[in-house]
Amino acid sequence: MSKLKIGDILELKTLKGFCYLQYINKDSEIGEFISVLEGNFEVQLKNSEQAKGLKVRYIIAFPLTYAIKKKLIRNTYLNIELKSLIPKYMREENIIQGVNNGWHIVNTATWQRTSTLHLTEEEKKFSPWGVWNYNLLCERIEQDWGLENWI
Repeated sequence: MSKLKIGDILELKTLKGFCYLQYINKDSEIGEFISVLEGNFEVQLKNSEQAKGLKVRYIIAFPLTYAIKKKLIRNTYLNIELKSLIPKYMREENIIQGVNNGWHIVNTATWQRTSTLHLTEEEKKFSPWGVWNYNLLCERIEQDWGLENWI
């Protein structure tokens, strides 16, 4: 297995077909970040040009090296210019004793959180904070989950 490179396009097979991800970077604290790219495809991508047209749905922290090692995700070895970077801010639901108390906006560099009851239009575009596992990623992709559904 050759070393993972920033910009690599990765392939995930789901019940809806092939989904593509892009490796963004590795944070020393939380781990690897990936962009989940739009679309589910019946056939596999063949070249970098096909990947260039895909848009970013959202960004997550994900144990990518482990998933590749376990053959849950395949590195296509297609490498394109980064579509996104680790975002400065991400969000998470603020749930206390089963009650939704709004949101935490998390600064990804400092992990400092600010609380808000209602999201601004800009905050609604923030990706989810926290590390997703393989099952959650597959489930969300198969449900066509997007930031616009998570309000």
